[in-house]
Amino acid sequence: MSDLGTDLRPATQCVGLAIRRASRAVSQHYDDALRPTGLRNSQLSLLVALDQAGEISIGALADWLRMDRTTLTRNASVLEQRGLIGAREDENDRRSRILSITDEGRRAAGEAFPYWEKAQREIAALIGDESLAACVAGANALAERLGQQTA
Repeated sequence: MSDLGTDLRPATQCVGLAIRRASRAVSQHYDDALRPTGLRNSQLSLLVALDQAGEISIGALADWLRMDRTTLTRNASVLEQRGLIGAREDENDRRSRILSITDEGRRAAGEAFPYWEKAQREIAALIGDESLAACVAGANALAERLGQQTA
């Protein structure tokens, strides 16, 4: 109990804390697995998102990823310097940029995929395929529902 008389123990069950802890551990696991490719998990995720989206504005991608635009711009700049993504000015809004994956980016993602797949299998082995599927579905549903509340 805190000095103010508030029992803070219920906060140890905070969903935000649990997801953040798991996120850090999972990110480290994927980063370790991807190390031979020179990509971090966050970079591979961005390449995969761009491969699926095609051309997309930074703002729309940031909204979909639930990511701060400044952070996304910084991360995208690293991939752009490596030639893995392209960026061009939006013809309709000169303040905005449109991102797309390059052929080199697709090649790099393809080379990284077996490493990612191995890391994914290792996580599934730790918690089981059903739990893994439930984690992914639950996290996606939570992000979607919380996103609807803030829209």
